[in-house]
Amino acid sequence: MGGKKIFNRAIGVFDMPLFFVIAGYFIKGEKVEQYIRKSVNRLIIPYFFTAGVLIVL
Repeated sequence: MGGKKIFNRAIGVFDMPLFFVIAGYFIKGEKVEQYIRKSVNRLIIPYFFTAGVLIVL
């Protein structure tokens, strides 16, 4: 049992940093302003729409 716990901790140290390294490798190169605008259009506008519908209901 002790060996399994040590193995899980060793993997736990590297899994999140490895995820960010791999995600950073595959991200497209775009300007920060474009990314923020795209994120606002994709996330904030649906948020306000859903909030409005819930307030009306």
